[in-house]
Amino acid sequence: MNKLNRIQGVIDSPLTKYGEKYVVVAKALEETSMQNIYSSDSLRTVKTAKLIENTNKKLHYISDYEQFREWNFRDLEGSKINALTKLLETKMQDTSFSYLNSHLDVLADTIAQESTVKTETYREISDRLLKGLNTLKYLI
Repeated sequence: MNKLNRIQGVIDSPLTKYGEKYVVVAKALEETSMQNIYSSDSLRTVKTAKLIENTNKKLHYISDYEQFREWNFRDLEGSKINALTKLLETKMQDTSFSYLNSHLDVLADTIAQESTVKTETYREISDRLLKGLNTLKYLI
């Protein structure tokens, strides 16, 4: 979806060959004390986790969790990114990557207010991720 310049959240597009080449994070993780890998249940994240495990034998892929999925854009999934950019330019004071990345709460809530079928709000995303992390807490 990234190659097509389309919004991708929970759409389960495959990991590309280009993406497979950039699993260099496995080498960087050799110096950490991490032992386990957890991912969302999307095919591309499961494949990435398994590639990391195969590259770094110290890490073990444990499981995937629905709660770790990316942001659910609902009716905006698969739509052109430039349509969202135009919307944000009318609603937000700054649309630079650095600003949006450091103001994810404002970004998520702005998009949720403007979409016809409400996308996940920042609170919904946070609650879902915390639920997943709390599940892990009891497994470790």
